[in-house]
Amino acid sequence: MRVALPRFGTDLSPRFCFAAEVIIVTQERRDGVETEPRERLVLEGLGWPDRLHRLAERHVDILLCGGFPRIFRAQAEALGIRVEVGLGGELERVLDAFRRNALDEVAIGERPRECRGGRRRKARPGGSRRSGTGGSTAS
Repeated sequence: MRVALPRFGTDLSPRFCFAAEVIIVTQERRDGVETEPRERLVLEGLGWPDRLHRLAERHVDILLCGGFPRIFRAQAEALGIRVEVGLGGELERVLDAFRRNALDEVAIGERPRECRGGRRRKARPGGSRRSGTGGSTAS
């Protein structure tokens, strides 16, 4: 199994798109021992499709990250990459929790490990809009 961890210093990147690089760990043994040297994959300057294709080219099975846009999750899954989101902390701690099947220990707040979309404004009572907003909620 090959696990990718987007890096932000010594921590897991808060969002996959912020990471300039990922660390890829290969472990084929049940005891979690790494079976190959760690690989550093540079992603800086790459857009979403290219980032995911680079992971797929390296045969990554699982991506552990803080955040990941829902709209790209289907593409990741189509490439054979399972995405676990809502995680944070030091890379080694996240990897250790993954090996022990204890990702809840490194979950960020109360966020579920599923992708969340962008924030949307709540509708005003009665469905009215404030003047001057143009009616757009896109950000």
